[in-house]
Amino acid sequence: MISDVTMQLAAATLLAASLLSFATGCGGDPYADSAQAFDRSVLHRIDITVEGEYIPELETNLDARVPCTFTFNDVTVDEAGIRQKGGLNSLTNLDTDLGLPKPSFSVRLDEFDENGDLYGLRKIILNSAVQDPTFLHQHFGSDLAHKAGLPAARTSHGLVNLNGVPLGIYVVTESIDTEFLGRVFGAENDQGNLYEGRKADFTETAKLELKDEDDERTREDIEALAGVVLSTPPDKLEETLRLWMDLDKFITAFAFETAINHFDGFAFNRNNYYLYNNPEDDRFVFIPHGMDRIVQLPLGESDTLGDDPEALLPQLILQDPRLKAAFLTELTRIANNVWDMPSIFAEIDRIAAVVGAAKVTGIRAEGDLSAFNSNLTFWRDALTSRHETLVSATSAEAPQSPAE
Repeated sequence: MISDVTMQLAAATLLAASLLSFATGCGGDPYADSAQAFDRSVLHRIDITVEGEYIPELETNLDARVPCTFTFNDVTVDEAGIRQKGGLNSLTNLDTDLGLPKPSFSVRLDEFDENGDLYGLRKIILNSAVQDPTFLHQHFGSDLAHKAGLPAARTSHGLVNLNGVPLGIYVVTESIDTEFLGRVFGAENDQGNLYEGRKADFTETAKLELKDEDDERTREDIEALAGVVLSTPPDKLEETLRLWMDLDKFITAFAFETAINHFDGFAFNRNNYYLYNNPEDDRFVFIPHGMDRIVQLPLGESDTLGDDPEALLPQLILQDPRLKAAFLTELTRIANNVWDMPSIFAEIDRIAAVVGAAKVTGIRAEGDLSAFNSNLTFWRDALTSRHETLVSATSAEAPQSPAE
């Protein structure tokens, strides 16, 4: 016989679960489930099945998604869409394990079923990390960005199989999309204009990709911001910029890219970035991106202190005494307060315990695992060296308050 106490406990448990479910749908965090995709305590298993008739298109067409079945751990999405991600030179044979360069993938979970999702995510990126043998650059960059107060994609690791063939270790990366914007800025602020910059300054507005431009969106906002940067007199620049963008966040982002030596980012290569017009205050926010090649370049004065940026706004910041002082203050803050070596090393150790001990099969996966384990010491040394140089340089270039 079931006791009254047992029945009361069961009822209480059911009520608590119902209230939690209600809270999630009515004022709770609608993005909480998505954290499961970026759990670094496990090496995620990702199985992708593409029918043979679609393989040629997947191998040769970077624009069109083909149908696939996508399984992430124990969650299966039957009508997802997949395409290769990257440039034409990255295209490779997908259906054999020949040790060829690994492809990166963009997977749209709702491509062929509007209700398709993975833990609430509509899209996920599988980065091959072919330019990062440590598989840790994006993790470090994203973590440091978050600690510095910047929005950035979440990351984890996964073992990817395509039609049963092991493709290797991948960096699972959050897509910069509506779900990301809702998580970062709030669900009520996820419909602003989102621009992606690839090898173009945002002042070159026609070269930017406006997401969902077909939904009757216009570029008037980015054109106005570009006009401010291109035409505002120096003595009015800061005041005017603050009307159009979160300038403090942008200065932090410039300092952040400088700190991690993101030579392929916005400031130094006009590449790998997003700008989002946040509906909350109708101002642009900068989002760093594409941090798979950072830290490791030989260091020089321009690397350390951002003295020679390619992008126009960082140049103007360094020409303005007040803004340059703010930049140096942020660079110093990142060096001394954000870049915490013990916590960074602890995170590397946690990831190494998961990824480094993985059991893998296949030429690509075995090569990835070997590269990961053999590069751990190099990565720790590179981070230590970069941090020491950064601390030394910012101490020598301590910001001075400009005359009012």
